Amino acid sequence: TYGYSGAAVLSSVLTASAGATPGTTLPIHASATWLACKAICLPGSAELILSLPVSHHPPVVSPHAQFFDLAS
Repeated sequence: TYGYSGAAVLSSVLTASAGATPGTTLPIHASATWLACKAICLPGSAELILSLPVSHHPPVVSPHAQFFDLAS
């Protein structure tokens, strides 16, 4: 069992297929479930979708990069 308080980053590496076409987007789908606990635990869940652009250009540094640096 893991417990987190404050901000938590659960990272994963994703690699686009070699056939991904620049100028298009790649939809990323995820299902998340969790328990929010204090005096009692309440279950939560969400279906998440993120569309990432496909580009030949190097990625722009995210304003959230510090969280990913801490997670690695």
